[in-house]
Amino acid sequence: MFGDFYDERGKKLGADGNDDVRLYVDTNRQEAKSISATNKSGGTTQASSVFSAVELPSAKVRKEMGKAVTRSNQPSGDDTKGGFHEEGGIFGTGNKRSDQVIYAKPGGLAIPGVDEFASVDPFSGETSDNYLNEVDGTFHTHPSGRNSAGGFDQYPSDFISRTTGERMGDIPTAISQSNPNGVRYVKGNHYVLGTGNDRVTIYNGSNPRVATFPLRKFISIGIK
Repeated sequence: MFGDFYDERGKKLGADGNDDVRLYVDTNRQEAKSISATNKSGGTTQASSVFSAVELPSAKVRKEMGKAVTRSNQPSGDDTKGGFHEEGGIFGTGNKRSDQVIYAKPGGLAIPGVDEFASVDPFSGETSDNYLNEVDGTFHTHPSGRNSAGGFDQYPSDFISRTTGERMGDIPTAISQSNPNGVRYVKGNHYVLGTGNDRVTIYNGSNPRVATFPLRKFISIGIK
């Protein structure tokens, strides 16, 4: 099975000609048109020639991310209805195997209009017996729950805390984790799974929106 290119709407553009089952999101319209035209003529496009290609995690990792999405909409702890807490985790090379996923401990209950933000620590599921030697990326959901005050932001967060005055959120965390001298170094991208808008936002310490992709397709394409 060849690796495939998709645009940010989830439309398949073409294949890379390599039997590696890798999936890429192309974020440049001109490159997307070129890939599509090559595909229509029966050709393939090498990923190395596509400047804006963003590789998605493996099918195995994305399947596990889908399980986190399901759990985020189910009751957990003080979130008795579901949809008002975050789930997440990390993936990479573990002490037991490669392409390993470790789930985080569920985040606490968060109420729009009451709590400043919802949160989860993607690394909180690691133990002395189950950990990653090399972290390829992190992922976490943003809740789908809504009330009279509204809902939760579905994109990577970056804000000044009302209580501490400190810069907080997904982007500042990604910036610190992009530093090899940091407490935990993440060599790849981070993923916000927007359960309230059906979008995945891929980001890192340099770019708050490397790419976006439909959530349901993200957790289903190439997965048996």
